[in-house]
Amino acid sequence: MTRAEAERMIEETKAYTLLRGVRGEPPSDIESIVDVILRISQIMTRFREISEMEINPLCVYEKGKGCLALDIRITISNG
Repeated sequence: MTRAEAERMIEETKAYTLLRGVRGEPPSDIESIVDVILRISQIMTRFREISEMEINPLCVYEKGKGCLALDIRITISNG
């Protein structure tokens, strides 16, 4: 996955408008979300036995302050 593909994935979500900042709220750290997507892509590619991974929720802070995965579920396949 490329950085451009990860950015496009985020832009296609309903949450993107909120992430950019609305109604006086500061923009969120979208770059940190891109980094998370790219790192997950690398992990999934490197470890083929991972069949599924879910992060929920991913708390995103103001631009430049990163994000934090509060819960992660990883499913490992048997074959």
